[in-house]
Amino acid sequence: MEALVMAAGMSLQEKICESDGKTDLLFQKYEERSNNINFTVTALNDLWDEVVQESRSRRQYIGDTEKTLLEVEERRTQRIAEVLRKFTALLKDICFLMPSDVHRFIHKEAMMINQAMLANHRAIAKLSLNLMEAELKREGSQRLRWQDLVKAWKSQQKEMIIEEFREILEGERDGISGRIKTETDLLMDVYKPLNDKRLQLLCSVSDLVPPTCTKTAVIEWYDSLQALNKQIDHIGSQFLEKLRNVQDEVIHRCMREAEKSQESLQAVSRKMDAHINRLFRLAKKSVHLWESLQTGLSGQEETLQKLLDSCRQRHNAENQAKEADLDIILDTLRQESTAEQLRVVLGKAEAALHDIESG
Repeated sequence: MEALVMAAGMSLQEKICESDGKTDLLFQKYEERSNNINFTVTALNDLWDEVVQESRSRRQYIGDTEKTLLEVEERRTQRIAEVLRKFTALLKDICFLMPSDVHRFIHKEAMMINQAMLANHRAIAKLSLNLMEAELKREGSQRLRWQDLVKAWKSQQKEMIIEEFREILEGERDGISGRIKTETDLLMDVYKPLNDKRLQLLCSVSDLVPPTCTKTAVIEWYDSLQALNKQIDHIGSQFLEKLRNVQDEVIHRCMREAEKSQESLQAVSRKMDAHINRLFRLAKKSVHLWESLQTGLSGQEETLQKLLDSCRQRHNAENQAKEADLDIILDTLRQESTAEQLRVVLGKAEAALHDIESG
């Protein structure tokens, strides 16, 4: 029997160690990849599902081991009962003790054995309770470990979104520089000839001296200069308008990308919050279920103990009453003198002994 108990314990230990190793490998696979973004939130949820499945398997192992140990105790009880019946018959055949004394002795030994068997059952229940409690703590630590992975993934997602937005801004900056340079080159291509022409026109004012200078020539010179100035101002206004358009376009694109980034961050946060809330509800249900089971087991154990005490007291009282009746019958047997009366009293004594033995 002890070998069966040891085998059940070793088997449970091996299965739990194997399950722990498998769970650690699952976590290590993701923790080694924690510096990149090659996995998604779906993969993280699948990881947790696998961890929960392993936890269920471990609880099943514990339940199976408890069942095996109870079966071993049941077989032990049957063998002890067989041994007690065998030695009861042997002691009665030896006739060293009165049958009533034999039954009293066997009953006392049986009560002590029953108490030991009850202690074994309590120890098995306590062992199962402790293993289940340790399993819940293990699952809680694994959930915290998984939440650390989720936090790392969430942080990486934020960094990735921010980095993408930063790259977009840098690209826009480079694009702005290129466009402004292009517009500036076009402006200079148009502006330089006009400016040279204006300088020539300004230099020609030295030719407007009497007597060759006329009022008409001065007016023409002024009108030409004004026309050049307006043309140059118009080109400058067009250039500024283009710059403002580029600025507005870039700001619009940046705002659009910023809104996209904000929406992405909010989506990641909402998704993580939803998963964490779901896990929190599941954890609360598990704890509530465990507390209910623990309370129920405690109540059942207390009820069973009270029932056993009541049965023991009732059984003791019945046996004492039967033994008292048997003592009276034996006293009567000693006092009878005729064979017929002795047979009648002896039959009553045998019936009383049979009643005690069957009870």
